[in-house]
Amino acid sequence: MRWVVFLRGVNVGKANRCQPAVIASQLSRFGVINIGAVGTFVVREDVSESALRAAIAKKLPFKCEIMICPARDIIKLAAKNPFTGQPSGDKDNAIRECLS
Repeated sequence: MRWVVFLRGVNVGKANRCQPAVIASQLSRFGVINIGAVGTFVVREDVSESALRAAIAKKLPFKCEIMICPARDIIKLAAKNPFTGQPSGDKDNAIRECLS
């Protein structure tokens, strides 16, 4: 199953600093792709949620909340277009491409 991972409170201010691109590289066996600098990842390989959570937590130098969602749920949410009328940019397209 493909996943989308959100790390809460990462790289905000001077607390909970990490390098998401390095973490993604270290977890390449799971097909992890880093999206931006705030701890958002797409996981393209078949891995259990518990194994993924443990692997990510092990790479972080601090404790934080890790939210793992099935990619199909994020795609369904985006398809509903909840932000109709709001400005958007290329990042929306990049995330859809990673998930497909």
